[in-house]
Amino acid sequence: MRGIISPIDSTTLSEWEQRVHSDDKARVYEEISKHLCGETQQYVSEYRIECKDGTYKWILDRGQISSRAENGLPLRMLGTHTDITERKRIEEALRESEQRYRSVITAMAEGIVLQQSDGRITTCNDSAEKILGLTADQMMGRTSTDPRWQAIHEDGSSFPGETHPAIVTLRTGKPQFNVIMGVHKPDGSLTWISINSQPLFESDESKPSAVVASFTDITVGKQAQIALQQQTERERMVYAIAQHIRESLNLDEILNTTVAEVRHFLQTDRVIIYRFQPDWSGVIVTESVAAGWQSILNMEITDNYFVKTQGQCYQESTLRVTPDIYTAGFSPCHIELLEKLQVRAKLVVPILQGDRLWGLLVAHHCSASRQWQPWENELLQKLATQLAIAIQQSELYQQLQRANHQLENMAMVDELTQIANRRCFDNRLNSVWQYLLREQGFVSLLLCDIDYFKQYNDTYGHATGDDCLRFIAQAFKQSVKRSRDLAARYGGEEFVVILPNTASDGAFYVAQKIHQALEQLNIPHAASPVKHHVTLSIGIATVIPTPNMVPLDLIEAADQALYQAKANGRNRSCINQLS
Repeated sequence: MRGIISPIDSTTLSEWEQRVHSDDKARVYEEISKHLCGETQQYVSEYRIECKDGTYKWILDRGQISSRAENGLPLRMLGTHTDITERKRIEEALRESEQRYRSVITAMAEGIVLQQSDGRITTCNDSAEKILGLTADQMMGRTSTDPRWQAIHEDGSSFPGETHPAIVTLRTGKPQFNVIMGVHKPDGSLTWISINSQPLFESDESKPSAVVASFTDITVGKQAQIALQQQTERERMVYAIAQHIRESLNLDEILNTTVAEVRHFLQTDRVIIYRFQPDWSGVIVTESVAAGWQSILNMEITDNYFVKTQGQCYQESTLRVTPDIYTAGFSPCHIELLEKLQVRAKLVVPILQGDRLWGLLVAHHCSASRQWQPWENELLQKLATQLAIAIQQSELYQQLQRANHQLENMAMVDELTQIANRRCFDNRLNSVWQYLLREQGFVSLLLCDIDYFKQYNDTYGHATGDDCLRFIAQAFKQSVKRSRDLAARYGGEEFVVILPNTASDGAFYVAQKIHQALEQLNIPHAASPVKHHVTLSIGIATVIPTPNMVPLDLIEAADQALYQAKANGRNRSCINQLS
């Protein structure tokens, strides 16, 4: 087995056994046993092993039986050891970050559930447990099609799991909004919930990798449905507006939809959203205005009273109703401002994010005074609440998107060289392999090793060695130009290049470009017996994938070619054409 880094070299099986972490030993032997018994095509295991300095490194073992005795017993197994300590560190960082964002979700009043592509629930917040009457342990691993769910439609008919909004989103890739469902809790009570579902996509994937379902407890409102049925079309219109508001997680779309729908609903002249700045000044960020009236979009307005009190008058969700600015007792300067804005009557509702005053939803009537009706006041407050929820969802979603994007990049990029790392290489090679197995096209692999890099570090120091690796990584990026190709750091001083739809002559051409790039870099290497500058040895393997082959075959073939390049004097490329 090759590839173990010097601090953990083991010369005997017993020494290796002593160095394997006690928590991992049973699992490692189980995987070896499975392969020796023919249960697996190859042996793959990740475990910790003790270094000579007493620290532990994570190792990825890959191996395969290369020969057997006449009675079928295995005689020899070939494979590789790879140091994956850095990858494990990044995975731990991802888990810690995920925990932080779970803390954010835990604090939300809405129930939040994360389901993977197979429908299994893997995460839920405290509100989800409270609303559904289940513990997290009871929900983990369940799918929406689990028969233990007893759900019904509004008309009392059974709600099949296949039509659950989360399952529909996973199947179609489209979000679902405001789906009403009745859920029978374990204690026999019935809870009504309103569900939204939003797909999560991996990069370049058309099918969702997971779905986030959010839901609110609407039991009280549902129980009052008989009374609500006496309400007029106004209630249904407000419901539709709230639905439109929450159809998007894009903040600009949410705000624009809100002002347009509210102005149409109230049949008024202007509706604006005024957002507070940290210093309690503010700006009109969104507007819907009828023809013939002045637009005040993007206008900055500073109310000294707001600045002085920091908006305390609106912290308690206070509604401000002004039928006529001339009879409201406003100061002359306030009336003068409203006249400039062509305002005669107004209705103001705060937009709150918890205890924080985010902004104001304001309706202006410009043509005349207006006696605002109680139902208008009440329903505008309801819309402001829906708007606040939509804003919160949008801001959280954007934060999560940014964080996930950053973490995905971290997980796929080598920290030192800032090119693709081993994990990214493994994922891409598997993907390319499956694609070209279907399409029956060539794939070439370049396995590259810096010549006498240990002597380089011994001569110039490890800090200069790190700089050398960075320069070489940039040379790979400049030489490997097609978007479908991938240059990655394979580990230590090894780099690797995947060239889809590339035969051996094309792969050899790319290898020569890399050699030329290294020549132009002309990084001094006084300790090299080959040249007085840093050079590379490159092993090239090319194959058309077949069902009886695996990507590891291509890697091993490239490794053999690399060995041949080194044996032939280094600073050269050798080709191994698989058949």
